[in-house]
Amino acid sequence: MTAKTTTTTRSNTPDGDAGAKDMAGATRQPLAAIAQTSATMLRAVGAWHQVNLQMLERAAVGQQQAAERLRQASSPAEVATVQSGLVMAGVGESMQYLQDLMNASLRIQGELMASANPQQGGAGVANPMTAPLVQAWQSMFTAPLNNGATSTTMQAH
Repeated sequence: MTAKTTTTTRSNTPDGDAGAKDMAGATRQPLAAIAQTSATMLRAVGAWHQVNLQMLERAAVGQQQAAERLRQASSPAEVATVQSGLVMAGVGESMQYLQDLMNASLRIQGELMASANPQQGGAGVANPMTAPLVQAWQSMFTAPLNNGATSTTMQAH
């Protein structure tokens, strides 16, 4: 008995290599765009985390100062003053926190827009797969504004 051996050879013709390169190029661009978008979203999470850490540090310092003043208070009026100051500081911190979050979000939105629209000065790769992400990101900020405008117009009628 003789054993038959068959060997398969890959085509090393220019046409075979061109097809493989075209296939690699077709998948490389969307993967690069997805990786770029993922990097931007991870930077967004980091920026939001940094804003949270800063807010928590400011709140801890404010609470510590309020505790010191409460220990030194000698009358109910002083206690009430410290407590009302704490409430006012809390409102101010809330406004600062929201402003910091919005600033971080706008920076990230700019990065997302730049990566989705390279022809408008962005360095990213144009990819239809990133468009829904950018639209969802934008609607996160415009939806409350649009709903507010709708409810205002409904109340006017």
